[in-house]
Amino acid sequence: MALRYVIEARALREIERAAQWWAEKRLDAPGAARLDVESVLFILVHHPGLGHEVETGRPIQVRRYLMSKTQHWLYYPIG
Repeated sequence: MALRYVIEARALREIERAAQWWAEKRLDAPGAARLDVESVLFILVHHPGLGHEVETGRPIQVRRYLMSKTQHWLYYPIG
C-alpha cells in the first residue's frame, strides 16, 4: 500500500527556491530540481523506510533521502 504525503508551506517555498536557482544556474538541466523532488516523492510513498534516520531531539522520527540529480537532502517525518 502506498502512502500519501503533504508538503508543508515552508517546504514548498524551499522547493520553489531551489527549483528557481537550478533553472537559472544550471542551464544544461533547468528542470532537474523539480524532477528530482517528484521522483523521490514517488519512491518514498512506495518505500517509506528508505533513507537514513536523523536525530532531531524531538519525539517525531525524521528520515532523509539524498536526491540523485541535485545532491540535496529531502527530509521527511515517519510514523
